Amino acid sequence: MAASPIVVDGTLYMTCDADGGDSFLIAADAETGRELWRVDRSEFRRSFSTPAIYRPVDGPAELIVPGAFTMTSYALESGQELWRVNGLCWQPKAVPLIANGIVYLNCQGAGTDPNAGRYPDFTEALETFDASGDSLLSLEEFYPEKARRFPDLDLSQDGLMDEEEWDYFRARMSTRPGFFAVRLGGRGDITDSHREWTLDRPMGNVPTPLLLDGVLYSVRNGGILASVNAKTGEIMKRARLPQALGTYFGSPVAAGGKLYMVSAEGVLTVVRAQADWEVLHTLNLGDGSHTTPAIADGRLYVRTFGHLYCIGK
Repeated sequence: MAASPIVVDGTLYMTCDADGGDSFLIAADAETGRELWRVDRSEFRRSFSTPAIYRPVDGPAELIVPGAFTMTSYALESGQELWRVNGLCWQPKAVPLIANGIVYLNCQGAGTDPNAGRYPDFTEALETFDASGDSLLSLEEFYPEKARRFPDLDLSQDGLMDEEEWDYFRARMSTRPGFFAVRLGGRGDITDSHREWTLDRPMGNVPTPLLLDGVLYSVRNGGILASVNAKTGEIMKRARLPQALGTYFGSPVAAGGKLYMVSAEGVLTVVRAQADWEVLHTLNLGDGSHTTPAIADGRLYVRTFGHLYCIGK
């Protein structure tokens, strides 16, 4: 589990999406732990995103929860589902970014298969692969090229795949990574009606995008930094950070017209914050880091595996 609990006006909210099928969303009194409401999310599997809060001018405050294949909004006070958007990847990790009535989400889940359309429904799969005749599929009866994924797909961990697990496999293989912009304020299934734009390409996995002066900044593994027009979804610049080509878990932060981001290998990069961004400075901290830098009182704080750095005048 990687989603963090959040506290709003004395109430703690926690999303608990798990492969076992017992997923749920809970609201509890932050002082006493008394459960206020609970929502069943058994249709959702693995997800690592922390929810975000949206307070519209009119209407109830919302808790926006990315999940496997779907992002859902719930009324903060009651847990009632307000809307959902389908078409996400199977394993979201970034936090939803909310600004100007739009929610932005990076979604890059491993497992996407360009040949996903070739996987039949469960009935046809049994006719083709079920050599034992038990109406279940074992590892030996599964696709050899997907064998390494079988433990992940075997949600019940009984060594066999039933129809629910097969459908999960098909859904997981058919999703695509993307960067989504969804207009807030809808009700029900707003997949088609409220999508502002979608970038059907990997733009980031764990890091949450950063919005500054109408430009979205997103960093992905390989040290690829992209600037995107927040209104149109147009990629304005997409290039590698030449001395920081590693993996990224921490999100970019900004101060004083500059972006700061740290790779998992511990390379801190300073970038001029503009659509046509440019690298200003690179510092190798000599130690790995999976964290987002913190900024306070004119200083930059970076935690690595073995040290805490404070950078400032």
